[in-house]
Amino acid sequence: MHEGKNRTTILTIPREFAGDVGVRQRNAIMSWLAMAPESGPSARPEVIMFGDDAGVGRFAREVGAVHVPEIARTDRGTPLFSDALARGQAMASGDVVAYVNSDIVLFDDFLRGIETVQAQGWSRWLLVGCRQNLDMPGEAIDFADPMWREKLRARAISDGVSNGASGKDYFAFPRGMYADVPPFAIGRSTFDDWMVSFPMLSGFPVVDCTQAVLAVHQNHDYGHISNSDPDWSRAYFIEGHPEVRRNRSIMPFYFCGRIDDAVWEMRDGVIRKRRSAFGVFAHSMRKVAMYLKWLCVYCWAECVLHLTGRHVIDPRKVITQSTDYMPAIRWNARRVMGELQRLAAIPKEKHWRIKNGQ
Repeated sequence: MHEGKNRTTILTIPREFAGDVGVRQRNAIMSWLAMAPESGPSARPEVIMFGDDAGVGRFAREVGAVHVPEIARTDRGTPLFSDALARGQAMASGDVVAYVNSDIVLFDDFLRGIETVQAQGWSRWLLVGCRQNLDMPGEAIDFADPMWREKLRARAISDGVSNGASGKDYFAFPRGMYADVPPFAIGRSTFDDWMVSFPMLSGFPVVDCTQAVLAVHQNHDYGHISNSDPDWSRAYFIEGHPEVRRNRSIMPFYFCGRIDDAVWEMRDGVIRKRRSAFGVFAHSMRKVAMYLKWLCVYCWAECVLHLTGRHVIDPRKVITQSTDYMPAIRWNARRVMGELQRLAAIPKEKHWRIKNGQ
């Protein structure tokens, strides 16, 4: 099915096309199909949509995308990222494949970024970048407006907020680069870190194109993950959604999974190396030092709380969940320090009653 190296195939795993979710997904996928590559209309991206959720097949037929209803799933019914990536690379019509989350709006600069990396002559590479979060509740993009790109870009730049280097919503790479992908559940953390870690640890160039490519993330809640828990970030990332724990068990430690770990950077259509070999080593050591600092703070705080009988975290959770993921340790350390500050405001004569549950 391979037709030409100038074409990019975009893979995605959408949810049901209903309500605000459907509007966001329609906005995103239509924006991909509207991208105009400099090499001509024949190189417009191909879109492959995986899954059999309601409305997915109908929308794929409507816009001329390829629909693959069958996809491997976890025992909870969540699609496996590994299956989509393996089958998508085999089906792709061009030599470049991209995986993009189905709520990300892209513009022509995405394809220009891919062409810039291809011009480097590398056989293996990864293009990744930060997203710009923007509130667009139930708002459908008017693609009939010839100025929709300019209007949305201006709004995203003025009103949007960068998500930072931890969130990764799109990846572009040569077809066949990811040949053996662990069975990650999609949308459940860690799979995106692995997508960056694998090429870096393999010695392939990873290019941060944040300054060259604008990716707009349409803000939404995460009720589909946390059962409408208002503190979804705690329930999801810290206490541990079962499938988050499952993904982390596949890849418990990582030190090069963020966008700012990339050695190469794209600016103004030019790719530059932003770190020397020593700079890469120093960057890694700073990250290790940061994690160790928070681990020490957490252990110290837990010792103090032990003396007052005011543990706020089950030690079993620390062993089974937190210690395999350093950001969780950092979060727990802050939580413990907050409890210590609260205790500091309690008169000393009440500490005995607190320790003894009175």
